[in-house]
Amino acid sequence: MPCCVRRSQSAERPSLTKVKEFFEDFAYQAASWGKESRVIANIEWHPGELFPRVGFIVTNMPMELDRGGVRFYNQRGTAEQHIKEFALNNSYPVDFTLKDGGFPRLGLQGFV
Repeated sequence: MPCCVRRSQSAERPSLTKVKEFFEDFAYQAASWGKESRVIANIEWHPGELFPRVGFIVTNMPMELDRGGVRFYNQRGTAEQHIKEFALNNSYPVDFTLKDGGFPRLGLQGFV
């Protein structure tokens, strides 16, 4: 089974003035994972850059392939980074273990 299915798109050069953004999703299962997960690839062609910027999001949430879904995960990642930075700068241990239901417990130990 191929790791991803390519949608037919014309091979065109990126715009010289605007960022072009594409979203693709596919199912993937790493050897260490118990089940297959949905992966969303965000491909951005920026003017003047030789290669596209590519980001991957692994999720089990049913969401549309659009900017809103990517923004949601980017904001979540930024919030987690701020929590970690605060904890490291103030000598607090951070707990990122999974709770029941598979949702991470994001917080500082002793404060949650």
